[in-house]
Parts: sequence; C-alpha cells; structure tokens
Amino acid sequence: MLSTSLMVSTFLEDFSVRAQITPNDQTNDDIILLSQRYNDEEFSDKIVGEVLNNGTSLAEFVEITVSFYDSNGLLVGTESSYADPSTIEPNNKSPFEIFISSDAIKEDGEKYEFTLQWRDIDGNDKSVRILQDISQATTGAGDDENEDDNQGDDN
Repeated sequence: MLSTSLMVSTFLEDFSVRAQITPNDQTNDDIILLSQRYNDEEFSDKIVGEVLNNGTSLAEFVEITVSFYDSNGLLVGTESSYADPSTIEPNNKSPFEIFISSDAIKEDGEKYEFTLQWRDIDGNDKSVRILQDISQATTGAGDDENEDDNQGDDN
C-alpha cells in the first residue's frame, strides 16, 4: 500500500513555536498530527504534541520522527519517540514528547518536518510524512507552557 505524504515545516527560534493542525488537512491518513510545539528550554529542548487515530482500526507502535534541516536544507539530524500510549484506538488522541539531545540540531537546526509511523491491525507498517506548510504561532518567555491547544475532548 502506498503511503500518503504531507509535510510540516517549522523554523526554530529562540522561543516556543506552536502549530495547530486541523484534521481536515490530513483527511486521508489514519494517524494525523493534531498539534506540535517546539519548546526551547534552559536545560533541554523538546517538541511536544498530539496525534489522532483518524482511521477505523487500532494503530499500534505509533512513532513520531522529526527530521531537522539547516538553512541550506541539509539534514542536521533526527530525533524520535513513541506516542504515549503508543497503541491508539480509532478516534482517540495520544500525546508525544521528543527530547532534542543533539547539540548539532540545537545549534544548526533551522526547520523541521515530521514522519508518523505505525502498524495497523493486520500487521502492515504504515507511514505519513508531513509535507504541508503550516502557519506559526509563537509564545515568548512567561507564556503558559501548559496551555491546552485542544478545542474539545474526544476521549
């Protein structure tokens, strides 16, 4: 089966970057990226976000990989993590948190994109590369880091 491709490309800055992505942007995908936020913190940078199982069956081992690129578009590095929980029932959401451990990514990363990977109920591996540009909302120091980006509770 061919995988569908979309892209989220975001610029890294000295403050947090948050993107709200509507499910309609990725209507044909089983797993969709609902939101993501890059947090530039004193001791540890991280990306936090949420994915949704938009499909009709269970998705297992849901993994989120972020590829970072420099200002010339060259790959600087990748980081990944599993959604928690990594098994998501249809129409359910799961958060994720990806810690940025590479100094090269922190120093040279200018933009990043996501790849979502999972296994369907039949054991088939699937993936979606997020390729669609998104608008950015930024927050500076002192803004509420725990602000709820969800507009409803589907769980």
